[in-house]
Amino acid sequence: MPEENVHWPKTDDCRHQHLGPDRGGDAGDLQREVLVDDDTAVHVLMSSDDRGNLEAVVRATVSAAANYAGCHQGAVTVRICDDAAIHEINRQFLQHDYPTDVISFPYAFDPPAVEGELVVSWETAVGSARKLGHPAIAELLLYVAHGCLHLCGYDDQDPNSRKQMRRAEKAVLGRLRQQEMLGEDLKNLS
Repeated sequence: MPEENVHWPKTDDCRHQHLGPDRGGDAGDLQREVLVDDDTAVHVLMSSDDRGNLEAVVRATVSAAANYAGCHQGAVTVRICDDAAIHEINRQFLQHDYPTDVISFPYAFDPPAVEGELVVSWETAVGSARKLGHPAIAELLLYVAHGCLHLCGYDDQDPNSRKQMRRAEKAVLGRLRQQEMLGEDLKNLS
């Protein structure tokens, strides 16, 4: 996570297909927006062309993570991209010359409000999920939860904070299971 807040201009430097902001719903005043760079992510993650379901589960994950951290106002944007795109963003903003799973750009955190952006690699999710033996969408949702928890003040730089982060991730995914937002193949993810 960056030491200082940096602004990543999502509209100027990505080839995303906009899935659109939500209209609030049960998320209080937390606006959640999902951007997908290309259709490949939808096909690989969802095993279909179901953009609406991808959008719904990503938004539900953002809400569950933010709510767990006491936030229900603000705005969180999630960009789902490939390894090449996240590699470039990681190099440009964090001076790390490699792809990664998720990058969090926190702009404001004043509970109950949170504002920031997440960049998540669907290709890294696919590779990790293969190694771990669970669906790629499950791995991607874990990255979304992890990144959103970073936006909400969680850290994982030392053993104690890593333990708290893992506990929070498990709780967020548990909330999604309780809300039946996770399909049968995702319910065993913890």
